[in-house]
Amino acid sequence: MAAVEGKHAVSVVIPLFNKADFIGRALSSTLNQSHPPLEVIVVDDGSTDAGPEIVRGFKLDSVRLLKQPNSGPGPARNRGMREARGKYIAFLDADDEWSPDLLKTGIAFLEGNDAAVVSMGYYLYPVMRRNTDGLSPSVTGVHEVTPDTPVQSVKELVTAAHLGFSVMRLDMAKKMGGYFDKFKSLRGEDTYFYLKVLFNERVGILKEPQGYYHMDASELCGCEFRHVPPLEPFLIDPDPLVSSCPAEKRELLKEYLSLRALRNAVMYAKLGRKNISKALIARFCSNGHPYSRGTLGARLLAEVSPLLPSARKIYGAIKRA
Repeated sequence: MAAVEGKHAVSVVIPLFNKADFIGRALSSTLNQSHPPLEVIVVDDGSTDAGPEIVRGFKLDSVRLLKQPNSGPGPARNRGMREARGKYIAFLDADDEWSPDLLKTGIAFLEGNDAAVVSMGYYLYPVMRRNTDGLSPSVTGVHEVTPDTPVQSVKELVTAAHLGFSVMRLDMAKKMGGYFDKFKSLRGEDTYFYLKVLFNERVGILKEPQGYYHMDASELCGCEFRHVPPLEPFLIDPDPLVSSCPAEKRELLKEYLSLRALRNAVMYAKLGRKNISKALIARFCSNGHPYSRGTLGARLLAEVSPLLPSARKIYGAIKRA
């Protein structure tokens, strides 16, 4: 569909899969924005509960419900993106909610700055801790990754961002190809998309919270370690992501992927999945592999160790196995 005239028009996309207990809250938070959205597109990804009926109960022309077979959150978001008509687009998970000024704040930032996407802070509910706590003051503002950007700065820009609390240009989102949807992925499909944006566009970060990430409602990917989380898609199929990156920045992206791989290797080792840990280290952190640079594995380990005190011991055990 063609974009609607009006430089402030924004489309909202909500993927829905068996979130009947939460979708009403999420949808209400989009409709109660101080800058009302042009449309809210809810993509029912094969739900078997009452979630779609709750959406139909809103009975508003601005709320559209689309249906598709269960394919995962990436394809659901991309389906909504293809249907969107605004200049801007924002994605919200069905179990989270926005503060009333999220769209107003995000659009004002994009209109006043040369950036393709702005990501805002949020509260981790129910602990009410800000996701941006502990980040350096310099993370606020507009950023452009260059070949000389330190990998730790890339790590901080990824940590600070969440596409569920972001506003972006729709044309840019389509150009980047949207979320990972090559196969059904339940973890990291949003980070895959954000990494493409981060290495190709200018991004904005605002630390002030503009929403609530409901940790008590997030059971999709097993991030609370109730079961072993699936591998992130950029660690399964990284080559297309690297190919989308400008040539002069690819070594930096590979360095970041190596850091991410090592952190995942430590996590899987702690969960008793030594085979996954060894495969990640062999692919991303070993000498001679195209994603590694000499002693990269040891240097990345030093960066991870302060975050996970047992990392060095686990890493050594994996290497000796």
